Amino acid sequence: MVCQKWHEIGREDITKLTMLNQHHLVPKLLVPNEDDDTNTKWTVFNTTKETDPISLVTSSLVLPPYTLPFIGSSQGWLCTLRADYKLTLYKPFMHTIDIFLPSPVLLPRENLSFDIIKKFTTYTLDTISKPHTFLMAIIFGQPCQVAYIRPFRDPSWTTMPDIPEVCRFSYDDILFHRGAFYGVDHHTGGMACFNISDDLSTLTFRWFHGIQPDETRDWARKYLVESCDGRDILQIQRFRKETLNMAVRLTDYFDVFRWNFDQRTWEEVHNIGNQAIFLGDNSSISIDTTTSTECLGNTIYYTDDKGGSGFNIRYPLDMGLFNISTRRMRELGIDRFHLVKMGGRTPIWVQPTIYFREDFC
Repeated sequence: MVCQKWHEIGREDITKLTMLNQHHLVPKLLVPNEDDDTNTKWTVFNTTKETDPISLVTSSLVLPPYTLPFIGSSQGWLCTLRADYKLTLYKPFMHTIDIFLPSPVLLPRENLSFDIIKKFTTYTLDTISKPHTFLMAIIFGQPCQVAYIRPFRDPSWTTMPDIPEVCRFSYDDILFHRGAFYGVDHHTGGMACFNISDDLSTLTFRWFHGIQPDETRDWARKYLVESCDGRDILQIQRFRKETLNMAVRLTDYFDVFRWNFDQRTWEEVHNIGNQAIFLGDNSSISIDTTTSTECLGNTIYYTDDKGGSGFNIRYPLDMGLFNISTRRMRELGIDRFHLVKMGGRTPIWVQPTIYFREDFC
């Protein structure tokens, strides 16, 4: 909740409020509570610029019980998947309404699995005057497809059409940027763009080629991130090294690319300035660190995701910090071997949000 003065400022400049929510509010790390037998209690950590990169906030955050792991988080929303594959959205840091969504898949039950939905993201054209334009998109199935729904307007999900002249496009990440929808291909790093209208009656399609392929990039996890000033699209490629136990994959390094809209090509960058990027099962986030005392610039903060060993509770989780310039890695300071006992629940970044009394989110 915000004071009246902030309310008036937000009404005068919605764009600034949106940017504040997206690029200035540092995500918190939710970690399963080790001593909890009910699978509902979580510990909350803040990131810091100190020697220890995270600090404890509370160990008593209670979230609703669930039977399957979180799908992910986006704009402060957490999404859970029920046993019947219906979805629920809710915000863990405030008491607002929950959003209940139908199952996005029509496959026979025996063909479904807990990781049928890989990731999701949310987007609202105008949270103040048009809250019902709220849209959610998910990556699901195999190969990875995308479907979207406007919870207050659509009775069911709509699957994105196939991409012309592309034989196999498998979505690794999705992003809304300046009113358009972008997706990145797992195999090539190529990018698809759909210009969506307010009523989604038309989808105008564009396709951009990927990063120069080599024998290793096909195995890299790709993320799309909007820069903290809202101008650029970054593609982050996460390379994992195989361990002696082939079921365990730990991050080796990251490569960062910026999309050049004029040249229509990806350009590798080795310094992103004061930006801090948060990756994992969350919608990828870029934070401006010039106004924050909580995180380091030119750094990637990462947790395990569905591309790693996150849902295999017998193995440690893949979490840490990566400095883009020095290419050095640090651990977050949480004993990842401790986390294997926590009922299959995995740590996740969740971003707090500023909202108004009459807003739905």
